[in-house]
Amino acid sequence: MILHDSSCISQFMEHDIVLPITVLEELDQFKKGNGTLNYHAREFLRSFDSISGDKLFGKGVSIGPGHGKISVRLEQDFHEDLKQNFPVQNPDHHILNIAYQIAKEHPAKQVILISKDVNLRMKAKAVGMTAQNYTSDQVKDISSVYKGSRIKENISPEVIEQFFRAPFEAEPASLDLKEALQSNEYLIIRNGKKSVLGVFDPVLEKIRRVNKSNVYGIMPRNAEHLYGLRLSRKNFSSRSAI
Repeated sequence: MILHDSSCISQFMEHDIVLPITVLEELDQFKKGNGTLNYHAREFLRSFDSISGDKLFGKGVSIGPGHGKISVRLEQDFHEDLKQNFPVQNPDHHILNIAYQIAKEHPAKQVILISKDVNLRMKAKAVGMTAQNYTSDQVKDISSVYKGSRIKENISPEVIEQFFRAPFEAEPASLDLKEALQSNEYLIIRNGKKSVLGVFDPVLEKIRRVNKSNVYGIMPRNAEHLYGLRLSRKNFSSRSAI
């Protein structure tokens, strides 16, 4: 799950987290590279290091207000219940062994093995453990995902005309928006055949008109093209400055 969500340790609220040392060893293989998995591995290790101090072992260290503790568990000899069926050469079996050992040590507590690996979850369940998938990295409602822009229809001609007169801007309240605007969010504002592309300026708290312009020799044909080209130009400029 760490390779899919580097902030996963903050998702368990008041529950304590035990991280098998095998997990850290596996992450070491993903630190280098430019892929998403490499990014999450590095980000997790950075954030983990920032909260760990010198108290990772034993009782662990607090993750933060409203959260439990996190600790690292070193390798242990395989439990007698697992030796016969789970070869020690498999790193997943070391993770399973740690979880099983903890469950045996704390019979009064609910110990849950969390993994996106369905095979590991099945093995845990086979030895009587509770195992769950990590789902906090999944989008439950695709409509709630921030898209960077929105369309506002049937806006009064008077409001649209404001964007074509100095200072070429309008108040967000004039659009009767149901949800607050995000910083630099784009709006396609329409009324019949007349439309304007605006962007929300978080400093001025105004919606400013975006002018159609040539970007690196490319002329946008519509608002969506213009929005994309402006983003591309920002990204290109940022990379050039490094």
